[in-house]
Amino acid sequence: MARQMRLHLVSKLRYDSALYLPYQGPNRQRKYGEKINPRQMPEQFLCECYSDKDIQTEIYQAQVFHKEFACPLNVVIILKTNLKTQAQAHVILFTSDLELSYQKLIDYYSLRFQIEFNFRDALAVLGIRRFHEYHRNSSHQCRESVLFYGQPLPSPVARLSPRQLRVQPS
Repeated sequence: MARQMRLHLVSKLRYDSALYLPYQGPNRQRKYGEKINPRQMPEQFLCECYSDKDIQTEIYQAQVFHKEFACPLNVVIILKTNLKTQAQAHVILFTSDLELSYQKLIDYYSLRFQIEFNFRDALAVLGIRRFHEYHRNSSHQCRESVLFYGQPLPSPVARLSPRQLRVQPS
């Protein structure tokens, strides 16, 4: 259904994910070809390479298969190498949109996390993290406290029932 609506997944894979190139050979029933090592990618997939101080960054893009996904994935591998120590680290980003460029995929993933950070900060400002109780009226208490006081209540008062929160006329 998501594909019919032209919605695509953008996410990050585990660093040790098993990724396979499409099989290219006479046997048409085989789907998975050679397994790739993200730290030793073939040059044909290199999109960009640059150095900043002592860190070299290489960006690779390929269409690969993962055994947990039915369709091929558009994968971007960002490989960083410390030129002094030769230590390497990599990140594997992927999307189900096979036409998306590597720059857009990196941008979309960055924006996704910016949205998540903003949402987390908004919850912290509203004090909603205090209301993670699984009681029937905990969300009602949160709503009432924000509407009545303009800000969340401190933790001990938040446990009061809505009836106890009402202000008595003087």
